[in-house]
Amino acid sequence: MRTIIQIALTISLAAPAALTQPRVHYEPTTTNLLSGQITVPAGDYYRTDFQLGNQANQRLSVSFNAAGGAGNDIIVVVMPASERPNWVNRHEAQVCYTTPGKRTTGKFEVTNFFKGVGPYVLIFGNRFSPLSRKFVEVRADFSNLIRVVDPEP
Repeated sequence: MRTIIQIALTISLAAPAALTQPRVHYEPTTTNLLSGQITVPAGDYYRTDFQLGNQANQRLSVSFNAAGGAGNDIIVVVMPASERPNWVNRHEAQVCYTTPGKRTTGKFEVTNFFKGVGPYVLIFGNRFSPLSRKFVEVRADFSNLIRVVDPEP
């Protein structure tokens, strides 16, 4: 009888610990993709690749200021990497964001990554200017929320 009571007591004390779920919270994280001046060759483009994971609240924040050539202008595009060949060959490409024409300066955020997880590209395009390279001061940050499991107490 004493053994049965000890086993029952041991099981009842151990049971709540087995049912306890680990605590989970989300922490913001930011990765800098580009910072400083880039040079975009005449008639060409500059690209930066980044990977989209399955984290929550993914956001690409970009600010830029272009100089060079007659118009001090640039085109900025964000798209899945699989769409880049279409864009490069001047075919219709599905993009997440593009500047509304040539711009000297701008600031934007992208949160609609319609292809989901996978590789994406941030492009600074100067294909419209066959003679002049462009100098672009840029800041591009990628942020999201990562899942963190708290250690057990």
